[in-house]
Amino acid sequence: MIKNNIFILVGPSGSGKNSILKSLLNIKSLNLNRIVTCTARPKRANESEGIDHYFISQREFNKKIEKQELFEFEIVHGHYYGILKSSFDGNKNCILEIDIQGAISVRKSYPQAKIIFINCKKNSLAHRLKDRGQSESEIAIRMKTAENEWHLIDQADIVIENQDNQLKQAINLAVDFIKKFH
Repeated sequence: MIKNNIFILVGPSGSGKNSILKSLLNIKSLNLNRIVTCTARPKRANESEGIDHYFISQREFNKKIEKQELFEFEIVHGHYYGILKSSFDGNKNCILEIDIQGAISVRKSYPQAKIIFINCKKNSLAHRLKDRGQSESEIAIRMKTAENEWHLIDQADIVIENQDNQLKQAINLAVDFIKKFH
C-alpha cells in the first residue's frame, strides 16, 4: 500500500506546522504529496475543502470507520479527524500534518514513518494563538493540549524549534531532515 516515505508534522497549535508544510510542498525536489485529512468538524472561514481538510458529517465519518476506510483516526478538541487509506496511492513521498496521537497511531502501522515535531516557546505559542483571533477559552484548551503534546515530544525523530522570526531556519532544518531519506 505505502511505497515511499511518510513524514508527519506534529506540534502544538500555533507552532508553525502549516507554514512549514506549505513551504516544503513548494520544494519540488522533495517529491512530497500532501495527505489531506478528513474531519467531522465545521469548516472555518479561512479553510478550503480538499486543501485544509475534507469536511464531512459525523455520520459520514462513522461510516468510514465502519467500512475501515481510515488509516487512523483520533478525536482532537472534541472533533473527529482521520486519514483516508486511499490517500497513500502514488509514487511520491507523503507528508501530513496531524496531532501527535495520530502520528503515534500511524507509526504503529508504518514504523518507518518519520515524526517531525515543530515546537516553540510557551509564551510565543500563546501570543500566536491570540494573534490568530482565538478566544481566551480556545487558547486555554490549545495550551492544555500543547502541554500533553510536549509530554510526548520524545516520540519524534527530530524536534525543530520554530521561534519567532526564525521560520526560514525551521524550514531549512525540515528540508535537511527530509533529504536524508531520499
